[in-house]
Formats: sequence, structure tokens, C-alpha cells
Amino acid sequence: MVEAYRFHSTRHWRWWLYLLVGAIFAFLFFVGFAIHYDPADIELLVGHAVLSVGVGAGLIALMGLANRYAGAAPVKQWASQFDLDGAVTGFQYDENGLTITDRMFGGELLWREAHGWAENDAILLIYRAPQFYYYIIKRDVEEHHIASLIAAMNAASVKHI
Repeated sequence: MVEAYRFHSTRHWRWWLYLLVGAIFAFLFFVGFAIHYDPADIELLVGHAVLSVGVGAGLIALMGLANRYAGAAPVKQWASQFDLDGAVTGFQYDENGLTITDRMFGGELLWREAHGWAENDAILLIYRAPQFYYYIIKRDVEEHHIASLIAAMNAASVKHI
């Protein structure tokens, strides 16, 4: 569950978003310093620019670490709260859609209503909506079943995102 959440999070936070947020923060940090000092003092402004870039880089590093590691605790707590640790989820699919059987979010997902799917080496995510996904841990399923499910989604024109 935590692996799926991390994969989902890293898909949404691309490197350019980190850089954009860091650059905006560094610029605002610099402006906050610059408006309080004499613009003729170039050495002080350069020092504040370097400090601002350093603070922006630090923020980028903290955001990267937070998105990679901090999200695990709430997901684990949520799974424990609803007694989902070790729970079995069943997936059945055909050319029309996917049926999920589990204790929390089971239901039917017609392929025409699917938002898309994504995968990496360890996980397959099937999105019902941009932030709501079902996940399949690949090591728990035989490889030909994953390939067959992906082929069914591709045949139904579910987009690979």
C-alpha cells in the first residue's frame, strides 16, 4: 500500500514542479531581504541572492524527502485503523471493465470510465479518477495476468498516463 502511494505521489510531483516551487520561494526570500537594504550595497545583495538560492535548494530537498518518505506513516495508520493489513483484494476483468472485491473500496470500474493506468517495475496503478486509484503489487500476481490486464485496458483504449 505504501509503495503504491509513493509511486502515485512521484508521478504527480515531477522534477520541474520542485524547481518551480524552489525558485519562487528563493525569489520571494530574496525580495524580502532586498527591500530592507540599500540597493547600492551590491555585496550585500549578492550575499542575499546566494543565501536565497541556498534556501530554495534546501526547500526542494525537503519537499523531495517529504514526498518520498513522510507519506508512509499516514497510509500505514489508515491501513491499521481499518484492519487492512494483509487483506486480500480480488480483481476480475474482461473487455468491459474491472471488478474489485475488497473490504473498503470494492466495486465495478467500466473501462470507458477509467481515468488511466500507470506502472513501474513493482506496481500497476489503475485510476478511477486523478487521485483515486486501485493498485496491484506485481510480485503478488503472475506476470502473464498483469500482461493480460494491460492488454485488456489497451484494447478498451484506457490511456497510459
